[in-house]
This record gives sequence, structure tokens and C-alpha cells, in this order.
Amino acid sequence: MAKHFPIIEIPPDAPEDTEDLGTKEKFWFHHQDLGLCLYKKARPNTGEDWSEKIASELSDLLELPHADYELATFNSERGTLKAVDAFREAQQRHPNAARVWLNNLARVSSNDTLDIFKRIPSERISQTAIEFAQKILEFNQSRLLKLQDTLL
Repeated sequence: MAKHFPIIEIPPDAPEDTEDLGTKEKFWFHHQDLGLCLYKKARPNTGEDWSEKIASELSDLLELPHADYELATFNSERGTLKAVDAFREAQQRHPNAARVWLNNLARVSSNDTLDIFKRIPSERISQTAIEFAQKILEFNQSRLLKLQDTLL
């Protein structure tokens, strides 16, 4: 069985400053290991928490610059947190970025993505949601890989 992603418990006294941008409840705080972080509360039954974690892990597989998201809980409510310096690699653009990205995408298998989904605790994601998301990922991967034919 896959090892679940850790769920970071944020202490009740952690919030230092609110973040007003957007529609979700958010706040800034300092994590002892990650530094300055933004906590974002997930709306119930939307998958907002696990979907951000999945996107972060898929970006790792594709070797794309991205925000590192962690599953989190604050006052028994689900959410995610991300460290502020996660975008530092974004400025290191490669001249052949599309080709590199598509090559990375071609190496990602459905087993790779399924392994990521299996690391989300079952009380956060249903098997139906996993199967649906897998199908969307496979469809989009196929569609994007057809772009390789247009690159010379």
C-alpha cells in the first residue's frame, strides 16, 4: 500500500496575517520547517485540497516549476499550505521548453499518477474521483503529446 502524504496540523495560534485576495479563507503563518507559508481552507466536498496536492506532485513528475503544496488541517478543517519561495525555478526557462516538457510528459505513466492518487487518504478522495481524474489526465496527456508532431 502506498504511503499517504503527511497532513500538517496548523496550531490555532499560527495565523499571523490574513490574505484577502480570492474567495477562499486564507492566512499567512511561519512553519518551523517550511518558513513563511500560506494556508488555504478547502471548501467542503470540492476536492480543493487533494487536487492542489495532486497538481503539485504531477508537476514534479513533469519536472515543471510549481508551487509545492502540502495537505493541511487548521481547526479540524481541511486545506493546503504552500511555501512562498516555491516559484524560484520559474525564471529558469529553457529555450526548448515545449520540447522538454512534452518529453517529460511522455515519460509519465498512468501508474505514476495513480501512485500519487493512492497517497491521498481515502476519507479525502473517493475511488470514483480518482478514476475520473485519471481519465482526464490520460485524455489531456494524449492530446498534448500530439503537439510533438508540430515541433521540428
